[in-house]
Amino acid sequence: MNKKSLKSNYIEFKVGRSGEISSGKVKKYLKEINSPDITVDLSSMNVIDAAKVMVLASVYHSGKYPDGKIRCKLSGDCGYDFIHPFITKNLEFV
Repeated sequence: MNKKSLKSNYIEFKVGRSGEISSGKVKKYLKEINSPDITVDLSSMNVIDAAKVMVLASVYHSGKYPDGKIRCKLSGDCGYDFIHPFITKNLEFV
């Protein structure tokens, strides 16, 4: 896999100055990705924002790629117990 294709299916979300992640922003990033398998880096986010992005990403991505996978990178295992109930068939942790 070359660098360009690796970068094209990798998204890093960061909370902006407002501290909010909008559903429009998540949808915009996912619309630009043309791959059924993507990696989303949520390691700079708190657990609540990470859960929000994961659920939104799961819904939007499954509409475009029903058999696709979203691999989510979190900052350690501390949020796993909180986020685990939100995991759908297309989400997994890396």
